[in-house]
Order: sequence, then structure tokens, then C-alpha cells
Amino acid sequence: MAAVLQHEGDKKMLTTYLLEARRLGITMMLPDINRSKKSFALDGNGIRFGLTNIQYIADAACKAIMDGRPYRSYADFKQHAAVKGSGLSSRIVSAVNKVNAASFGDNPRRDVRENMYEYLGVPYFDDEWMTEDARARLTPAGSYDEKNPAIMYGLVIDITTKPGASWTRIEIVDDSGMASFFAGKEPPVEVGKMYAYIAGNKNILDAVELNEIRESDKIWAKYLLAKKVELAPGAHLVVEFKGRKTKAGKMMATAILVDHELNLKSLLVFPQQYGAGLKHMKPGNLVEVTTGYTKDGTPFVDRVRSIQ
Repeated sequence: MAAVLQHEGDKKMLTTYLLEARRLGITMMLPDINRSKKSFALDGNGIRFGLTNIQYIADAACKAIMDGRPYRSYADFKQHAAVKGSGLSSRIVSAVNKVNAASFGDNPRRDVRENMYEYLGVPYFDDEWMTEDARARLTPAGSYDEKNPAIMYGLVIDITTKPGASWTRIEIVDDSGMASFFAGKEPPVEVGKMYAYIAGNKNILDAVELNEIRESDKIWAKYLLAKKVELAPGAHLVVEFKGRKTKAGKMMATAILVDHELNLKSLLVFPQQYGAGLKHMKPGNLVEVTTGYTKDGTPFVDRVRSIQ
């Protein structure tokens, strides 16, 4: 695995490999200005990040750090970096500190989890917000089936599009794997940020930054975190209704519903039923719905009415 990591230059793929190493139980050790090699290398029973694996540290800065070894304290390292012509700028010293690579008695270790992706390419997945109910309602990326709707969370590692295209392709990872989705020209997510999101019909319909999930007023987010959800048989809770314009200029939508067994359902709302959808299927509404199916088996709203 160390050899694979050494030769991977693409950040997206590197992140994928680092997550795979974590799933395999391989110990990944943070870089250290006294112990790290240039790149990933075996260190005892694990693999240690190299100095050039830290954001902003290239070959010249790596050599400059190695030339000053051994460092006996953080003050020793700073004194070496401060020498005129050392090649170790304040940004490099800061980058070293962002990942605890210069931890000594005079520079104690700190919580650097939020810096892990930016500076090392390995995301930290914060699950402190996650209740047991939320955990049960979330779909891991590694188990995602694009045929089914899902509420998920993870880190956006790539957004791509083609010139003239009306869509974007998004890749998101969590600690179980990676999943790919589509979105419109202006996706609701950004690369390098962590989100909870709801997906249906292969599209990300909506997203909330993870650090804002508890305060979100979006119905699907409230459903995710709700302690207790009870629905009568035949009743459906609308948690998302996302409209879009067809090539013919008509409006249609994707609706995500929760049934009384707390299963998510994704239904297309074709233009003929779009008006009824707008009237009855506002997120938070309870509805009774009759489902039809297209020739390829895709479910759609045939009839819908609100439940008082």
C-alpha cells in the first residue's frame, strides 16, 4: 500500500486509497519533521505520511527540513526555518503545524482533524452529530444503489462538467466508499466541504453543510434527526420536492416520500401532475399517493391528495 500511495499524484485517487487503507485497518501515521521520509513510507507496523504529502511542501522545502535534522524542540525547528535562505517560509511552518508534524514539549499536539483533508488529502468524518436514529436512516456511500433514494453524508472530492452541458457530475466519499451523482449547472455542494444530502433519481436534490445540520429547517434534515416518526399505513411524509424544467419548457419534479415503515420512496412528477404536486406535496405535508410506472419501471405520481 505504501508503494501505491507513493506513486499516486491525483488527489482524488489518493483520498480513495487512504480511505481504503483505513478500511483495511492499516495504521496511517501523521508526518513528523524528524521521522518522515520524502513520501509515504513504512514505519513500524504502519505507514507514515511523507513531508511532501503535506500541502505546500515541495521537494526543496522537504530537503531543507531534512537538512536541519534532528530537531530537539519546536524552537529549534523555528530557528532553522528563520535562517535567511532556508527555503522554509511562514506558510510552510504553518502547514507543518496544521498536521502536528512538529510536536514537541514546547509545541503540544492539538486537534487537527478539520485540517486533514486540506493538508493531507484524508478526510475526517465527524459523526458526533449523529444520533442512533440518524445512523439508521443514513445510507453509506459504499451501499448506495442509484435506483433508490437516500439520505447520506460525506466529503465532496470532485465536481466535473462538460462545456455546454446542463449538468454536473459529483463524487462524494464517506468512510465506507465513494458514490457519484448528477446535479444542475449550479450544484448545491462545493469541493472540499462536508455535507448531509438527499439524493433521488441519481441526482443530489438538496444538501446542508454538516456543521449546520442541527439548525437546518429543511424537512428531510429534520426527519433525519427526529427522535420519533410515526405514520399511519397509507400515509406518506413529503421530505423533498425538487422541480426542474424539461427541454420542452414544461415543469416536472422529483418527490421524495417516507412511508409508515420509514422507507424512502422517489417518485417522478410529470408535467400533467406538476400542479397537483405543487399543491399537495410541499415538504412536511402528509399525502396519500397512487403510483404509476413507466415502461422501464420508474415510479411516478399518478394521483395525490393531502391528508388532513
